[in-house]
Order: sequence, then structure tokens, then C-alpha cells
Amino acid sequence: MTLLFGWMIASLLVPSHKSFKEFNPPFSVQLCARAQQLDASCCRTQRFARQKNLGANSFKNFSAQVLAFDRYPNEKHVPNHNIFIDFPNEYYVETGTSGGGSILRALGVRKKRPGAFRYIYSIDIDPQSIDVCQRQLSGYPNVKLRVGDSTSELWEMIRDISKPITFWLDAHRFPPEEDGKKNCPLLEELEQIGRHPIRTHTILIDDMSCCGTAAFDYLTVEQLIEKVLEINPQYQIKFLYSQILVAQPPR
Repeated sequence: MTLLFGWMIASLLVPSHKSFKEFNPPFSVQLCARAQQLDASCCRTQRFARQKNLGANSFKNFSAQVLAFDRYPNEKHVPNHNIFIDFPNEYYVETGTSGGGSILRALGVRKKRPGAFRYIYSIDIDPQSIDVCQRQLSGYPNVKLRVGDSTSELWEMIRDISKPITFWLDAHRFPPEEDGKKNCPLLEELEQIGRHPIRTHTILIDDMSCCGTAAFDYLTVEQLIEKVLEINPQYQIKFLYSQILVAQPPR
């Protein structure tokens, strides 16, 4: 009886037998929402630390989750698979540090592929986000964080790099604001990547579901793909989870 009860609980908590379409809302959406909640809990202001079920250890809990993502290679059944493990380069450059969740994913890749992401750079316009992450990631000397606007300062981060980079572009403001400022720096970021002499970078753009909305300044999917192909017309474009655009050079 105890074993049967335990199996029933496990089947509820780890529904690996289901495919994406069997969840309502989709399981990937549920995971994304939880990741964003955890990510937000460790940055911005102290009020997040007082929220129920989050608290001061949320960053560590999130770390444990994202570092475990690469245990499950079959993304069809486990949508929280660490996608970065599929796009390794020696350099990882990110825009939109936020709570540091994506940096932790990049660090997780190094456990499986020691040569990958030896150097991790991230930029965020919010000084508080960078301050929190610097304290939380102080034990990782290969992680370099920068306060700045990726609309114009991404180039300073990459100009002296002489090897292919894995880019994670996620610096848009959300929720979007109507203050006359740009909500989405993607076009400017891609322009700066295009200035780099190397044409074989891997580019990942998050939150593609924001295309056509204020969060992306009403940029369309077609406009972003066109801009990416200006960098390298041979890029192969694909989408993960209908949410992440991936541009890779031909293999």
C-alpha cells in the first residue's frame, strides 16, 4: 500500500510520461513561470525576499534546479532541459542578467563539458541586479558582470574576443513601459554582433512570444530573422519550445 501511494505521488510530481500538449497550461509554460518567479525573487528589491515560498534561499534553490537540467537529454518529455549544453562555445555572453538564472545554466554546462563557457560575461542596466548577482556568484572568477546598456555597450564586451561566442539575448523590459524609452534592444544588439569579424557565433534570443507586442517594440519574427541573417546569410534558424530563436552556422 505504501509503495502504491508513493508511486501515485511520484507520478503526479514527475509526469514524464506526458508530452507537452497534454498539459493545460502547457508544462513548459508552468516551468517558465516558476523559473521567472524564482529569478525575480533574488533581485530588484527586498520585498521579493518577504514573499511567501520564496525567501532568501530562493537563489540557491534555483541554482540546484538549473544545474540539474542537463540530466535529462530528451527535451520532448522534460522541457526544462538545459538548452545551453547543445550550444557550447568557449565564451558565453548574455544581455539581461536579471537574477542570474541563465548564468547558472551556463555554469551547469561546464560540469558536463569542461571546455565550454570558460568565460561568462553578462550585462544588465539595473545596478541592483548586478550587485545581487556579484555577491551570489563571487565564487566564480570566470563570471564577469557589467552594469550598462546593451543597446550601445555590448560591443565593448565582445570587441576583443577572438573566438566564437554563444549569445543569450534577453535584455528586454518586462512588463514593457510607456516612458518613451526602448523596451527591446535586440536590433541594436544584433547590429553590434554584426560588427564582430567572426561570423560563426551562436545566437539565442529568448521570449520570442513577445514578438509583435510592446515588450519587443512590436518587432516581428520576420524582422528579427532578417537582422540575424545580415550577420551571416548561412545561419540555420530554428525554434525551441516556440520561445527561443536559435541561429547556428552550418555544421
